[in-house]
Amino acid sequence: MKAFILGSAAFAFGAFALCPAAPALPANADETAMATARSLAKQHSAAAAEAALVAVTHSTANSADWHVEIAQKLMWLAYDAPREGAGVDVVPALAASALQHLQQADQLTENAQKKAGIKVLTGLLQERYFGDHAAALTSYQAAAQLAPDHPQAKRFAARLQRMDAHAAEKLASKEVAP
Repeated sequence: MKAFILGSAAFAFGAFALCPAAPALPANADETAMATARSLAKQHSAAAAEAALVAVTHSTANSADWHVEIAQKLMWLAYDAPREGAGVDVVPALAASALQHLQQADQLTENAQKKAGIKVLTGLLQERYFGDHAAALTSYQAAAQLAPDHPQAKRFAARLQRMDAHAAEKLASKEVAP
């Protein structure tokens, strides 16, 4: 489901890309930055890992697209970090930083489709890295309201509602059983 295309400006997490096409840096610059970020994450330095990724952004600095691009790179790193040998303690810091970038991006854009994509990414972070299903559902529903045709917004909201309903059923059945 995840895709991260190094060497181009189409950084995707999930099945969608939010950053527009831009002149690509050499593939090896992105690969080197990601390798450096992984190494720094292994050393429990989330801030330094983020700085390594910021150095090779493709979008205009401090724009909504720039914040989304960095958030997606941080999400990728948070996803990959435990498998790459980084301690799980660095993951929350990477996710929190990604969330801050998404909040900045949301404030900087007026485009409903981009806002919806940002809300979906925010929901993914809230759900997967913070375990906050209520906040994730709110983000997914906000995305669906902003852009009813967004490919993931309604689907992710419905999936989360099904999961929560199933968990509530299981909990209720355990409470009833003697």
